[in-house]
Amino acid sequence: MALRVALVLGGGGARGFAHLGVLDIFCKEKVHFDFIVGCSMGAVIGAGYAWHQDVTSLKKLAEDSVKSEGLQ
Repeated sequence: MALRVALVLGGGGARGFAHLGVLDIFCKEKVHFDFIVGCSMGAVIGAGYAWHQDVTSLKKLAEDSVKSEGLQ
C-alpha cells in the first residue's frame, strides 16, 4: 500500500494565518497532500488551499481581511 500524507491544521483565530507561511514552504518544496483537514481557522485555511492550491492568493485574502474596516 502506498504511503498517503495528510496535512492537519489547527485553530487559533488570527494565529491561523501562520499556516500560510508553512504552506508556502510546502508549495516551494512541491509537497503533495492526499488529505487536508483542519479545525476552526485551520479549516478555513485548509479549504482555501485545497480549492486554490495557491498560497499567494490566500496571503492576499488574509492581508485584505486584516486591513478591513471591521477589524480596525
